[in-house]
Formats: sequence, structure tokens, C-alpha cells
Amino acid sequence: MTLHLCSIASATGHESMLADEIERTCKTLVLERDVRRLGNCVIARGPMQKSRPTIALLGHLDTVLPAKNQPLRLDITEGLVYGLGASDMKGGLAVMLALLKESTSLLGANLVLVFYDKEEGPDADNGLGPLLFSGLLQGIDLAICLEPTDNQVQAGCLGGLHATVTFFGKQAHSARPWQGKNAIYEALSYLKRLESFGKKAVDVQGLVFYEVMNATQIKAGGSRNVIPGECSLNVNYRFSPATSIEQATLDLIAMVPLEAQVDIIDQAPSGKVCLDHPLVQDFVQSQRLDVVAKQAFTDVGRLTKHGIPAINFGPGQTAKAHQENESVPIQHLQCAYHALKQWLQPPWPGQNRE
Repeated sequence: MTLHLCSIASATGHESMLADEIERTCKTLVLERDVRRLGNCVIARGPMQKSRPTIALLGHLDTVLPAKNQPLRLDITEGLVYGLGASDMKGGLAVMLALLKESTSLLGANLVLVFYDKEEGPDADNGLGPLLFSGLLQGIDLAICLEPTDNQVQAGCLGGLHATVTFFGKQAHSARPWQGKNAIYEALSYLKRLESFGKKAVDVQGLVFYEVMNATQIKAGGSRNVIPGECSLNVNYRFSPATSIEQATLDLIAMVPLEAQVDIIDQAPSGKVCLDHPLVQDFVQSQRLDVVAKQAFTDVGRLTKHGIPAINFGPGQTAKAHQENESVPIQHLQCAYHALKQWLQPPWPGQNRE
């Protein structure tokens, strides 16, 4: 299934073919009335009982753009599935579909699968947002994002801000620079300040997150023989679950000299660390899983902001995500599938398992 899903191109903004395939597959596994489609997002439900907890498994359909020499093959010898998105996160999608196939026998919980588009794109385009506001995800007791985590539970997630920081000078001929003011040089002291920011360790429920702030892009001038009168930087701030978007915005602005202009262009909330939630504790303890901090952004941030407890747990390898020769170990797929399947069996998650 992972190989099949990898064979269907679904770069961000082009997920319709994969959404069609996911919808068709879900309708062969559960009743057609239990499959809903909203744009390129698909929601599928197994049998539901009011007395059971409702567990949602979530996965995004999109991938980054393919590398030049991205292979697509199933290599049993190496024990790997190769293909664009194998780790991030079509292996996770395959595990979700395999569990949906078993949903009539997974009597420990109500199972809801959520497939959505545009996770790899700008935050404002993320397909999960409309689903959360649609009311279709009400009643979820715990959400598990099958992002690549090497089958560890990765709790919480970093929030993110992107800002354009612009410095101004005066344009002039490069042969007579004294007639102008080089905007690139005006930005130098700020760039040094960003370089010295380093990484700031923040402890949240015993997990260490690192807050970092970096310049990731720079744009200045037009012609090669012109002293630039304007220099713009893209500054990316990744902040811990202990920091709100509002506070992160103030922290970013405080770093910028008064003479520069700051425009916040994209923002995403940090994800709450839900290790004290009884369903999370039961999953971790019953399956003997390692727990680490999520040193990146995932939609755990979006889910917890809407009051839905959420964690990251998936078969993909974090070191392979977005890599040229992307793959996922077959053993990782099996381990993720069996851990979730065993946990979703009776007794209900959170009840005494002795």
C-alpha cells in the first residue's frame, strides 16, 4: 500500500488524484455513508459506539516536490520501500488504511481517519483548518498525527513565525558608493544578533524543546552595479509550547532595530504537550514507547489550539523526510500498525489492562 500511494504524485496543491484513490479505497473498507469528502480532504469512520473513546488518526496527502533521481521500488532485500513521501508520510497513510480495514474488530475505540491536503505549503492553505471549523471533527478524545517519528511518541511541537525584516538605505552607482547608503550593510548588526541567538532550551513536562531564530532568505538590489537602497530578510522563529504566538511575535520584534520594518507574514501555533492525558499515558505505557519532544511544527499545534488532545506517532524516519532518496523501513510500518492495532483492542484505551 505504501508503494502504491507513492506511485500517485501528490505534491502540495496537486493532491486530487491521491484524494480520489483514498476516497475509493475507504469506501471499499467501510460503509459508503461513513466516508466524507471535503475538497481534497477525506474523513472515514469505522463502527461508532457512544460509550467508547474516539481516536482520530491523521495524515496529510501532500509531499514536497520530487528530487531529480527519486527511485520508486520495493526492495525486500534492504527491507525498505523507496518513493517520494515514503517516510513523510505515505507510510503513515498506509498504516491508517490497514487499520481502517480492521475497524470492525478494533472494538476498544471508535476509529476516525482524517486525510487532508496542503500540509507542506503555507500555513494559511493547510487543509486541516477548514475541517476543524466545519464541525466534522467534533467528539475526538485523542488525535494521533502519523508524521514521521521513527515510531516514537513525539509530544507537542514547535510553533513558527515567518517575518520580513526590511532595512533601508539609499540607492547609488556602485562606482560612487559614498553617494548612497548600502542597505545590506545596515542589516549586518542584526544578522550578527540572529547568529548569536543560538538555541534556547525550554523544559515542558520534562521534555526539552529548543527555540531558534534564523535568517533564511535575503533579497537586496536589482542590478549588479547598483548600491541597494533596500534589503529584506526572511526571519524564521521556532518557539516552544511554553510560548504563545503573541509572546513569540513580541520576542521577534524586540530583536529588530527600530530603524527596520517588520511584517509578520506567516504564523503557526506551538502544540500543547499532552503527556498528562490518560489516553496518551495508556498508549505510551501499554506499548512501551519512547517519548521525545517534537523539534518541528506539526498539526498537533493546530489540533491542540482547537481543544483536541494530540500527539505525533508514525512509522516514517525523520532523517529521511524531504530527502532525495526517501524510503521507509518495512519493519517500521509493521511496528506502527501492530502498536496501534493492539492498543485499539479491548479493553478500551485508558481502562485497566491487567
